[in-house]
Amino acid sequence: MLTTLEFFGLPKGYIEGLGHHPDWGKEKKEDKAAQARKRAQAKNTKKSNKGTQNKIANLKKKAGLNVKEVEDVKPTYFDIGIFMKCFKKFTACNGEIRSQMRKQLLKDIDKTMSVFLDEFNEQSFKKCVDVFELAGRLVKEGYDLDPILIDNMGSILLCFGEIEHELRYGERVPE
Repeated sequence: MLTTLEFFGLPKGYIEGLGHHPDWGKEKKEDKAAQARKRAQAKNTKKSNKGTQNKIANLKKKAGLNVKEVEDVKPTYFDIGIFMKCFKKFTACNGEIRSQMRKQLLKDIDKTMSVFLDEFNEQSFKKCVDVFELAGRLVKEGYDLDPILIDNMGSILLCFGEIEHELRYGERVPE
């Protein structure tokens, strides 16, 4: 099941703890940046005696009020949110949606094949199309696709389509 959900966005090695908490720390970084801007603005507007500031800081430190937060550590608990997101995408792509996609693609095969034409409008078997871009290209050709299908067509083709694919084809050097 986990390897199947990898087609729908689940990180590889999820069960070993990889890919958990992808948004962790973003809010704190934004908050810290905002606080730094406020401090810089306050320094520009206020010119106060540094000696008094040091004395106040020492008093706060003695009182335990100036203690910095414990170092931010990424949570160690299991993040089920990512799993649920991928599982919802998987369950949305039920047999009915997949059948609808197959029928639409085969209904007008010439229109479907036009996605694979090169710049000279000739069919090229060397033409590579990213499976995740395929839905967008079909919509440009005039297909009226279900929104679930538009979001998940690449995942459906990789998982159920038995198509030949090469991961990260766009990063390879052309022949």
